[in-house]
Amino acid sequence: MESRPGRLWVPALGLLLVAGLVVVGLHDGTAAAGTTAATAPGPAAPTVTVSGTGTAKVTPDQAQVDLGVTAQAATAQQALADDSSKMQAVVAAIEGQGVAQTDLQTTGLSLTPNYTGGGPSSAPTITGFQASNNVDVTLHDTTQVGAVIDAALAAGANQVGGVSFSTSQPQAAYAAAYKAAMADAQASAQALASASGLQLGAIQSISASQGGGPMPFVAEAAPSAVATPVFGGQQTVSVTLQVVYNIGG
Repeated sequence: MESRPGRLWVPALGLLLVAGLVVVGLHDGTAAAGTTAATAPGPAAPTVTVSGTGTAKVTPDQAQVDLGVTAQAATAQQALADDSSKMQAVVAAIEGQGVAQTDLQTTGLSLTPNYTGGGPSSAPTITGFQASNNVDVTLHDTTQVGAVIDAALAAGANQVGGVSFSTSQPQAAYAAAYKAAMADAQASAQALASASGLQLGAIQSISASQGGGPMPFVAEAAPSAVATPVFGGQQTVSVTLQVVYNIGG
């Protein structure tokens, strides 16, 4: 008779285990159902992409002039010495036009041999040497360009690499170009939306690219009694925008 409680306890424990499994199973089933539920994404909002271009004029207020000196001599030392002497005279003449030394920058210095002869069975012979020195001159008054070139040539310069013009503050010109480009894009987008019977919505994105740059001018390196005419004119800056608009019915 004392063994009966033991036989009754085992089934009772089994019932508790089964009940626990049932509770756990119900809990797991609920969690799985919760994690698999998701809202399907709706269709993407329709958009229209257009391009707009805008330009603006700007008057250059600074210029860069490339000037140089070349000298030849029988020896390398003499060629370089002659070239250096001429360049010092050229620099003095440029500074005499009111140009600060901080606006001068050496852009090239070279010394090379001159050859003659040579062939399949003989080496070429050095006949002398050539030295060259180039300086870039920044002018903050574009009306000085001609006078500076003439002064440099008179002092011994025999190379004029060219002249380029630029503006020190292009921000205002680009702001005007951006405004014109945005108006151009807006007009195109509105025309497309109206033709499609849709309403033009908010801007989704804008990307931009810029254009325009220095205007090159090449002058002949020949001294003359007549002042060298150089004109800065005007520069055109341009921007292109790509604008994406939302559209709807």
